[in-house]
Amino acid sequence: MQKFQVGEAGDGANLIAKADGEGDYSRAVRLFVAEEQNHARLLALLLSSAGATTIAGHWSAPVRAAVTGTWWVLLCGAVVAVAWDHGPASRHPGVTRRGFVVDVAVLFRTALSGLQDRRNSLLPNHTIGS
Repeated sequence: MQKFQVGEAGDGANLIAKADGEGDYSRAVRLFVAEEQNHARLLALLLSSAGATTIAGHWSAPVRAAVTGTWWVLLCGAVVAVAWDHGPASRHPGVTRRGFVVDVAVLFRTALSGLQDRRNSLLPNHTIGS
C-alpha cells in the first residue's frame, strides 16, 4: 500500500510540461494529476488509520529510470552503427540514414510504451505513478 501511495503522490511535472500549451489536453492532464494526488492523500489516510506510515520513495523508480536510459544508450549505439554500415545499401529501397534512425527511435519508444501499458494492465484498479 505504501508503494501505491508514493506512486500516486508525484507532482506530475514531467507529464504537465509535455502537455503544456495543448488546450483541452493540457487541462485534462492537470485534472488527471490532481486526481492521482487525491488518491495519494486518501491512501495516506488509510495507511495512517492502520498505524502505518507513508514512504518518501521506492527503490524501483530510479532503477526503472536507469534501465530505460540504458536501453536508449544501447539502442543509439546500435542504430548509429547499422545506419553507418548499411547506409549505402538502404538507399536502394529509398531509406535514408536519418530516416532509419528516426523510424527505429519511434518504434523503440512505442515498444517501451507497450511494456508500460502491459505493466499497468497487470495491476487491477491502479494507475502507475503520475
